Amino acid sequence: MTNKKKNRKNKNQVSSSSSSSATATVSTTANVHQNPPRSVLVVEVPEDKTFPNSEFVDRAEKLLERGQTLTAFEVFKEGSDSGCVPSMITYAVLVSCEHKANLPFSLPWALEGALRGHIGCMSFLKIEIFRNAIPFSAIALAAYWTKTFDSVSLISPKSTEKIKYVRAHLASRCHICEIIDSEEEDVTLRKCDNCKFYHYCSVECQLTHWKEGKHRNECKHIQILTKYHKPYAKEIRDAIIRGDDPKGIKSLQTLRKKLGLTRSEEEYQHLLVSMKDLPRNAINGNSARPDEYLVARKDGTVHIGSTPATI
Repeated sequence: MTNKKKNRKNKNQVSSSSSSSATATVSTTANVHQNPPRSVLVVEVPEDKTFPNSEFVDRAEKLLERGQTLTAFEVFKEGSDSGCVPSMITYAVLVSCEHKANLPFSLPWALEGALRGHIGCMSFLKIEIFRNAIPFSAIALAAYWTKTFDSVSLISPKSTEKIKYVRAHLASRCHICEIIDSEEEDVTLRKCDNCKFYHYCSVECQLTHWKEGKHRNECKHIQILTKYHKPYAKEIRDAIIRGDDPKGIKSLQTLRKKLGLTRSEEEYQHLLVSMKDLPRNAINGNSARPDEYLVARKDGTVHIGSTPATI
């Protein structure tokens, strides 16, 4: 493969997220990892009324109305641990409200809800989480959840067209150095054999993205989703909406295990400790970077799990 490069840059910020006019407003607060809430913020996520509220949501919303935000926060967490999907999206939003440094703690619960088919959780993943991943936004993962979102929602039917546009853009240039595919310049781009999303002008650029850009992590995560989620997505969503016991949905429980959501807390305790008291300006360039944990580990599993319980 010819390696003629011009204007080497590490620019790749192409958004594949879609907006929605139908939103549910969550007004609340949260600090990092179960610490008391501090300030009130408003976060909007797409509404999904196909998942009825549980008694956890009803109880927590009444607490919020009375200004008992910390207690409501704990109830939403209890609901998430019990498998309540509306609690999962609200808890994920609550955790992230104060600062985006909290997103690693939101991710596992947004992912749990997205696996069950909640479009608000899918939107939160692709817009809030994968867009903020470093050193590169996880565009391929955002596209995966955009397509899944479109498959179950009529809110933003044009978002799949946006994915096609993003794919065409990425296919026309190297993801690392941005050299354009050109016969005149004798540049032929080749795509990643696994995710088939990103393109490169050389092995050098592909390895840069694979290792330094952590595409290996993203690619492995997508492979797990493609094998264990995509074929069963509708089956899982229909079963949850129907009211089936999640403990008996084998495809869901297998998927949770494959993604590392069921890992015991002891396995990632070091991350909880290192990020628990993280200064608010760390996300802006200081030593610790919580946004490095927004995609996956090298084997495709999440850095921080949700709960080892069967939910």
